[in-house]
Parts: sequence; structure tokens; C-alpha cells
Amino acid sequence: GELRVSKFFVENARRHTVYVTARARDRASTFGGGELRFFGPVTLGAFPNLAEPQFTTTNPTLTETKQVTGGLAYEGVWKDVGQLSMAVQKSDYKRTRTRDGDAPVEGNTAPWLYNAGGAVYLSSTLAAYASYARGFEELGSAPGNAVNRDEAVPAELTSQIDAGLRYQIRPGLQVVAGVFQIDKPYYGLDPINVFRRLGDIRHRGVEISLAGSVTKELTVVAGTVLLQPRIIDTSVAAGANNLTAIGPIPRLVRVNLQYRPGSIQGLALDAKVESVSSRFISVDNSRKLPGVITIDAGIRYTTTISNVPVRLRLQGRNLTNANSITPNASTQIRPFEKRRFEFSIAADF
Repeated sequence: GELRVSKFFVENARRHTVYVTARARDRASTFGGGELRFFGPVTLGAFPNLAEPQFTTTNPTLTETKQVTGGLAYEGVWKDVGQLSMAVQKSDYKRTRTRDGDAPVEGNTAPWLYNAGGAVYLSSTLAAYASYARGFEELGSAPGNAVNRDEAVPAELTSQIDAGLRYQIRPGLQVVAGVFQIDKPYYGLDPINVFRRLGDIRHRGVEISLAGSVTKELTVVAGTVLLQPRIIDTSVAAGANNLTAIGPIPRLVRVNLQYRPGSIQGLALDAKVESVSSRFISVDNSRKLPGVITIDAGIRYTTTISNVPVRLRLQGRNLTNANSITPNASTQIRPFEKRRFEFSIAADF
């Protein structure tokens, strides 16, 4: 649940708003109880003929999480000058894990959380911004190929800092360029396939985006992210080992276009081009995937039939049938979807 109360007041060209917030959650989840069987390496798409195994299940493990957070925040806007936001929170977090036949294991922490951000209008078209945030978040759960699969990861402290420039090319079209750094704990599979904290991960990068209407008919949303995802693995006996994280894409370029010809009312054409750089597929950085480009395109037509609005849409995905896979830190992989087409008709009665 969440409770939020705000109060604002105006001082000439400045508007001030103060917020008081309170949040609480109580969650219980179970995991485990199953049994893993390994059948050796297989070829994707070829299903071996194996006898049905006999599984011996056990009682699942219970994880209970209780968290209460209270905070105070301020937001100020000064017309044609800039804006400022600040917040501080105190969180009380308790996590209890109960395994079958064992005494409950409890973990308690009560961190201070805070963030601040601001923007300065350097001119009528150019603004500079910067922000910092210290957060407290749960980083998912153990993957299906872990010994402790589905186990919830305890909440951990994270931090993010970013800064950049925003330039208004003209009304309705702007470009944003910024740098950022995200720090958080690194969770992965250890040598005995237990999903646990192995060190820290740091994402440093640059992002550039262009969004808005180029003409009355053409709209573009395009951007690129240049990322340096680094793992500091402290789980090895020889000391810290610096690796490139699996999952985040070092270079991602995405361009979305939509064209509405003025001569044909209700018609819209759209396309998406995405370029993914080469990336590692193994946690030890010994194997790498090549880069890949995918293209989507579609057409949408909205009309009226017997006074009923009707929308027809044809969409093509991965038109070049690019073949690749998406890896993650747990060594699981997800193949790209093959070329496909979708056609739909929607009507509002």
C-alpha cells in the first residue's frame, strides 16, 4: 500500500511542492521442492526420445518479505530558469527464509535512501540536467537452471548518477545526449550452480536520442546507447576478476519511423531498424556473438464501416530473418524470433 500527501505554494515565478510519503508491503513466496535431472547436451530443435524419469519432490522453501518506507520530498520549478527535486527516505526491511526442517533465517536492514536532481535552462532551447539516486531494490530471482531456482534475491543498495544536455531543435523535435553510471550488486551462478551474490556490477555509458516530428507526416524516435558493463567478480580465490557483464548490450542503435501521408486519411506506415553489437555469451568472456541487424515494418489503416470505426493492421517482424540469440548472466539463452507476419482487424461497437 502507499499513502502520499502533497502541498504546494507559489512564490512569484517559482512553484514549490512538498510531498510526504509512506509505503508498506508484505509478500510471501515459495520456491524449490522440485528435482533437477540432466540429460546431457542436445541440439536445439531436436528432441531426444528419453524414458520418463521418476522425480522425488521435497517441501518448498518459504520466503517472507516485509518492508515499510517513509519519506519526504521537495520539488521546485522556477519558470525559464530551472527546476530542482530532492527526496530522503528511511526504509525498514525484514526478510525471513524458512527451509523444510531448518530454523528460520532472518535478515534485517534499515537504510537511508536519497536522491536529488535538477535542470538549468541555458537558453530557450537548451537545458542541462544532472541527478543522483541511492536506491534499495530486489534484483529478481534465481533462474530455472540454478540449484536454488526461483529463490527471491534479497533487496540490495544500488546507485545511479547521470548528466546531460537537452536541445529543442524546434517545437515538437528534440535531441538529448547524456552520460550515466549505475552501480549494483552482481548476482550469478557460482561453480556449483547456486545463484548468489558474486561481486559488483558497474554500467557506464553514453546515450543519445532524437524524438519528435521531422515533418507533419514523418515522426521519428531514434537513439543509441554505448555501454560499458563491467563485473567485479570477488568470488574467485585469486581475488577480484574484471569481466564484461552478460546480458547488457555494449552498443544498441534503434530507429523507429512513422509516416502518415496527408493525401490518404487514416493511413500510417511504420518501420523499426535495430542494430545490436557483438556481445559475450559466456560469463568468463571466452565466447562471443557477432552483431546483428533486424528490421520490422507495418501498415495501419483506420476507416469507418457502417458508422463503426475499424482499424486494419499488417505487421512484419524480423523481415530479413536474422538469426541470433540473446544471452543472460545465468547462461540461459533465448533465440531470436523468426520472420513472421501478423494481420489484425479491430472494430469499436
